[in-house]
Amino acid sequence: SRTSPVPVMVIRPGEGDADPDPVIRRVLAPLDGSPLSAQALPTAGAIAQQVEAPVHLVRAIDVSRLLPVELMPTVAFNAELYENAVAEAQREAQESLTEAAGELRHAEVGVTQEIQVGSPFAVIQEALHPGDVIVLVSRGHHGAARLVLGSLAEQLIREATAPVVLVPAATPQTAQV
Repeated sequence: SRTSPVPVMVIRPGEGDADPDPVIRRVLAPLDGSPLSAQALPTAGAIAQQVEAPVHLVRAIDVSRLLPVELMPTVAFNAELYENAVAEAQREAQESLTEAAGELRHAEVGVTQEIQVGSPFAVIQEALHPGDVIVLVSRGHHGAARLVLGSLAEQLIREATAPVVLVPAATPQTAQV
């Protein structure tokens, strides 16, 4: 799936056994505010239109990545610094989700959105409902970069309680201007 030029749906063995007639009731699109993660939106919207389901946008605020490492010891003793960092991250997250929701609504897709503090995997897993399918961009890196950037997709494929659709990241040559 890492090198596929088209989106790939991954369903773990046994996942479809519980429901003999699986129905996609909602498309869950995790975003991190980056243009890369937003590349999943057209596919999420297309699936939602096809099955007449809404898209649920999810954004995790990962506190461990909010501040530079050298400030982390200070944050442990400074609640105001922590709260300000989280509040600023929530404002930025709300702006980016509102923009993404606008794109989907323009395509006449129903949209809900959610921002939670926590690790991306935990927030996504907590947001999942029966009948959800997760749509996210596969970074497609190799080596050490892949281990960091592709780890969320790989963890979701291994452990999430929903099928995952991986959308290949556009390369500079294939990205539309």
